[in-house]
Amino acid sequence: MNSLQLGLVLCNTDSVPIFLFGLFVLGLSHCTIANRAGHLAAHNAMFDTPWLNYVVRKFAIEFYAFFSLKAAMRIHIGEHHPYTNIIGKQALAGTS
Repeated sequence: MNSLQLGLVLCNTDSVPIFLFGLFVLGLSHCTIANRAGHLAAHNAMFDTPWLNYVVRKFAIEFYAFFSLKAAMRIHIGEHHPYTNIIGKQALAGTS
């Protein structure tokens, strides 16, 4: 049983504390899916084709995580990977 299934099972109860814990588990599951999928796609590591990584990146960041793709890519490149940046060059596609 994964965390998404566990959260749904816990939410199917009449007990308020267990229901709230189920919501917490669902929130963790949502955060994990959005973060992992967006991060892998940002590195073009999820699929072999860049366009499919772009589609997943767009979905995971803008739709699932409710965050601007442009802002997320700038933060990812500038804060998470500053040592890979070359002045005047874009480190990842789609960040201009």
